[in-house]
Amino acid sequence: MVALAAGVVLFVALHLLPMLRGSARAYLTRVLGEVPYRALFAVGALISVGLMVWGWRVAPVIPVYAVPPAIAWLGTGLAFASVVLFLSSVYPSRLRQWVRHPQLAGVALWSAGHLLHGAAVHGLVLFGGLGVWALAWAFVEGWGPPKSKRVVALHFDLLGLSASVLAAVIIGWVHGLVYGNLV
Repeated sequence: MVALAAGVVLFVALHLLPMLRGSARAYLTRVLGEVPYRALFAVGALISVGLMVWGWRVAPVIPVYAVPPAIAWLGTGLAFASVVLFLSSVYPSRLRQWVRHPQLAGVALWSAGHLLHGAAVHGLVLFGGLGVWALAWAFVEGWGPPKSKRVVALHFDLLGLSASVLAAVIIGWVHGLVYGNLV
């Protein structure tokens, strides 16, 4: 459980640097340079994800609550939508006209979707920790109108949406292979 918590804390700490805008990130890029800063950030992010994966695999399963099977589909739907939302931030999309922070919204939905399937302590640490981080960052950044007013051609939007849906299906399929469940 310690490795899992350390991974979540490291991930959140790394992602607080850009949130602190003028201070920590600016100082580090001034001292290290932009490319070394980005390289260290990437290495730190990989280490944090590695700690989370390893910590998840070795953490004891201590149940906290269960969710009625009748609503398990809702968690799967939220996790599916989270992938589509998250990926919509990497291509021009009309969705960005309605959602100010698609990646953060995607992480929040991913977290909620997994917590709707029931939770053990390690699930609360991982999904709860990253979900709270995403909501906190979105709150600090502001819930105002979306940053993008750009309207993209419909065929580009449909192409990106199709790729995102395909990615969500593949991720769900692999998740089912690895964990033996989709719902």
